[in-house]
Amino acid sequence: MRRKLSDISLGIGLGIFLILGIIWIAIPYNENYQFVTVVKNSDIYDEPIFLILHWETEDELQVGKPIKLFAEIEGLPYSLNETSKNIEIVFNEEEMNFFKIEEDDSIYYFKDRLTFKPDSNGKFISDAMNFRFIVPKDISIDYCDYNLPNCVEMKNIIHPAPHDLAVQLDTNRIGIGVSLVVASFSSIVVWSRLRDIKND
Repeated sequence: MRRKLSDISLGIGLGIFLILGIIWIAIPYNENYQFVTVVKNSDIYDEPIFLILHWETEDELQVGKPIKLFAEIEGLPYSLNETSKNIEIVFNEEEMNFFKIEEDDSIYYFKDRLTFKPDSNGKFISDAMNFRFIVPKDISIDYCDYNLPNCVEMKNIIHPAPHDLAVQLDTNRIGIGVSLVVASFSSIVVWSRLRDIKND
């Protein structure tokens, strides 16, 4: 009975270590990190608007990592067919560069702006863009509603982490992996020693 109990305990312990390895190492390493930020601005129109940014990147938003971004705007004073000119947000080209997704041999269009189109739910939604930030500082954008006379700068949209965060994350993953492997082998050694003692 005790032997069966110790075998079950070992199996449960190794299963827990395997699950922790999947959660802490395998899933974050293989799946992109997605998150949303919301920027409120009350200075452009009579009512405030909300710029909702949907980010997708590896691990965390940091310098040098590929980023996919699309955005929505809520609260614009236009209905589906009222606005005749584009609404865009424009990034500073000195803070970013571009990368090519090689799905086929077509020419990839590099861009520094998102253009918004109205949808049936009253939101304005952009297409997506792919780029990298190249500086670890507060990022600002120009909000350009070409129905209005001037673009407006929106400051401190996001602050990408420095490039060395990737090294820290990889080091942490290696440390966690080594710890789980050592704990697994230690459990097996302790279990085998206890089993030998019981057999004597």
